[in-house]
Amino acid sequence: MYDADPVDYTEIERLYDEIERLDEARNNIQFAAGNRGSRAYNVNYKGELTKAKTEGGVTVAQGSTYEDKNNVSGNSTVTTAGTYETFRANVTSSDKQQRTAALTVATSSGSVKIILDMTGELSQTGNNVKYYRDEDDTVGTYTETEKYSGSLKVYGSNNALFIDHPIADRESFNMAAFLISYDPYASSFDPANATPLANNVKVNGNISSEGSTALYSITVTGGTKYHLWWDDRDTDTDGQHMDVRVRGYSDNGYVFFDMDGDWELDWVNYYSFTATSTGTVYIMVYSNSDSTGTFAIVYNTTGSRPAMSVSFTAPLGANSGSVQSKTDSVVTPKKAVGVLRHNRSVRD
Repeated sequence: MYDADPVDYTEIERLYDEIERLDEARNNIQFAAGNRGSRAYNVNYKGELTKAKTEGGVTVAQGSTYEDKNNVSGNSTVTTAGTYETFRANVTSSDKQQRTAALTVATSSGSVKIILDMTGELSQTGNNVKYYRDEDDTVGTYTETEKYSGSLKVYGSNNALFIDHPIADRESFNMAAFLISYDPYASSFDPANATPLANNVKVNGNISSEGSTALYSITVTGGTKYHLWWDDRDTDTDGQHMDVRVRGYSDNGYVFFDMDGDWELDWVNYYSFTATSTGTVYIMVYSNSDSTGTFAIVYNTTGSRPAMSVSFTAPLGANSGSVQSKTDSVVTPKKAVGVLRHNRSVRD
């Protein structure tokens, strides 16, 4: 296959040169005060199962319905003239995701009905900010507001309510999708195989084969807040870290978070939780794309972010001075708006 389709390094080099030329031309464009821009993106996926579908021993019944809506909009007005990398603007952005589903699902253990209705909204506003986002900007101001609502309900026979999962924040929004998704890593949760983590002691981990996981344990005290950090940046100083997801299990095997960050800097992926009782929680790390490689992970009770090779403002909730999480918006041309990220097992 390689011989039949050899890599054309000359063409790759030409494309890189073209990209650099276009970047240079763009960076020399002057934007005048009052220049305006806007964008909008809307998508709606809606379907009904016209024939029962069985996969992996699970059957979704005929007549089950599903709808997914995503509405994104943004506006910008130049306030201070300059080049692409220096001009300032007032910007607004809105990202709204809606999911509804009515599914009847049968397994060898019985049949359940799943009713999902959830909405997540992110509004972002920047006043006199650099369009080409600068985290160290002390001139402009940038704010964002999140709003989540809805519920996930699962009913058994005689309409007995098995699960009543309210949606009120980002974690419960993502968890709703996780609760009704196929979980290939459920069988990997075995507390006997967990490696203990110590407070503020960084651990380097490794995913050596496709589909494998790394499991850690943390001894927690009720009422104490714990801050978990992980570095999976594949462009970090050693260039070796893989892209991972991280999830937390309570001692009874219940998943209380499951997330990834996809940040471009090291040591900015972050999650915090307060232990409701004294005991043990478990942290599982697994690949985001069936790849293999290394990562690093650490927790502490102070909220102090681990030292980084580049400067960055800490995520929301961490006690390290000025706090603000890095998000995508109309003021970040490097990525599209999309921070209201559903669990990838069901992003994005």
